[in-house]
Amino acid sequence: MDELFALRLTELIKNSNYALSEMEEAVGKKAATISRYASGEIQGVKRSTIVKLAQFFNVNPAWLAGLSDEKYISDTSSTQISDMIKDKYGSNSIQLLHYYEQLNNLGKEKAIENIKDLTDVPKYIEKKTDIQEA
Repeated sequence: MDELFALRLTELIKNSNYALSEMEEAVGKKAATISRYASGEIQGVKRSTIVKLAQFFNVNPAWLAGLSDEKYISDTSSTQISDMIKDKYGSNSIQLLHYYEQLNNLGKEKAIENIKDLTDVPKYIEKKTDIQEA
């Protein structure tokens, strides 16, 4: 189980755009400790830590721990939230969130700055009018 956990954590880290320092902040463990988890140097990782890492990477904690082959949990509430976002903001909003999620903190700050700048340009703003019935 510990070996599979280390392999899966390594896979998640390698396939992500996250720095260990970002994981450190989210998980509450030092970057060096997370690196030692991934190398298999530290075994017997606490369940609470596995859950935090799984939440950070949005994967099934049982999969990360090596107890399941199901990498993702099918969560109907997540689907419902996604549908609500699509209904309110359009289907492109989900794609925007997907790209945003891949950014590190600096990239997220830059994305917000760029979107804010776009809202200052009239040709990019949707004009809304209130039509009152007479």
